[in-house]
Amino acid sequence: MTEPEADSKTEDKQTENTTDPNPDKEPTFTQADLDKIAGKARAEAKAQADKEHAKALADAKHEFEMSKMSEAERDKAEREKRDKELTERAEQAERSVHTLEAERELAKNGISLELSQYVIGNNTEETVKNVKTLRDQIDAEVKKKVAEGMAHGAPPASTGSKKTTDDSQSALFRGAGIKK
Repeated sequence: MTEPEADSKTEDKQTENTTDPNPDKEPTFTQADLDKIAGKARAEAKAQADKEHAKALADAKHEFEMSKMSEAERDKAEREKRDKELTERAEQAERSVHTLEAERELAKNGISLELSQYVIGNNTEETVKNVKTLRDQIDAEVKKKVAEGMAHGAPPASTGSKKTTDDSQSALFRGAGIKK
């Protein structure tokens, strides 16, 4: 092991073993913490660079393809590209409108907005119908569970007083399956 490596390991151990008696001071980091932070930053920078490189490559390929075309073909290809972009934007805007409509309908019916992705339809009417269907299914399930609970017997009626007799206590224990 070389001296710089030995010094580095000694510094790492010293950094790890020291505790800061004053928590008001800025935090200290170990070499491992710094390596982790730097590694994350490098990974993010690489991902961004890769994304930019892929876009530049796609643009260069597109330009090359365009250079091989006649002017009429280039115009047609550019028009198709613009039409495709506009169609995608319109679809995205339409999805946003349907999502907002679904969330509005869910809120109106007292249903969690997290379920909006499951009720979005192709138009407002379909979305409203999907929310109504969901609400009806939830109501039916709740009624079913309440009925199942009622089938096990109603809870004992309260007499209004805090005292209970030994007989009623015994009945409660028996109902709960507890031996007295």
